[in-house]
Amino acid sequence: MSNNSQLAIILPVFNPPARWDKLVLERYTEIKNSLPHKNVSITIVNDGSTSALYQNGINNLSLTIRDLSIINNKVNKGKGNALRTGVAATVAGFYILTDIDFPYTNESMLAVYEGEKKGADVAMGTRDHLYYKNVSWYRAALSKMLRFFIRNLLKIPFDDTQCGLKGFNEKGKAVFLQTTINRYLFDLEFTMLAARNKNIKLVPLPVELRAGIRLSKMPLKILLQEAVNFIKLLFRKANG
Repeated sequence: MSNNSQLAIILPVFNPPARWDKLVLERYTEIKNSLPHKNVSITIVNDGSTSALYQNGINNLSLTIRDLSIINNKVNKGKGNALRTGVAATVAGFYILTDIDFPYTNESMLAVYEGEKKGADVAMGTRDHLYYKNVSWYRAALSKMLRFFIRNLLKIPFDDTQCGLKGFNEKGKAVFLQTTINRYLFDLEFTMLAARNKNIKLVPLPVELRAGIRLSKMPLKILLQEAVNFIKLLFRKANG
């Protein structure tokens, strides 16, 4: 049974950088202060981290955040798998998925939560043209190419599926747990499933990156794996 007084933030982590725990605490405190009458919890899913930085950070966070849950996957399986594991193990009225470095502004996080409160079963962060001025040309090109294919091949109503900030309620949670892709394109799969479900209210909301955020470069091996996943989703659309 869901708890509508609870907002759960689900974070995947894999071999995080130094001081990652301080950043999580700062961002969590910022959100808690913005929602003083809301119970805000964090679920961290360790996706096979082996570094001492991860364990030291968890030790520190366990001492400072009361509503903290930790799930340990011994083997790295990918962001999609980690988030499904965290969502499945968490009970709340509202959920927000983001990355361990909280790349989007506090105002963006709150906008997603407000979207859920106002009735969105799935609240999707969407990025405007300013986003591309703050990322590498390589990442911008990948994002624009994927959005082109989504518009022209998959033909779902929202092409910015890969924004790393999403929220949903219990109905949205049930759809999210139907996803099967373990790595980056789980976002696209989730959007496809939600958009096709007539009982799901899917709402896009503009969000902004924090100043100074540097997004990681996707390795070629992962890029090729995700190309295969995209083809699988394309065939699923054709057969659906």
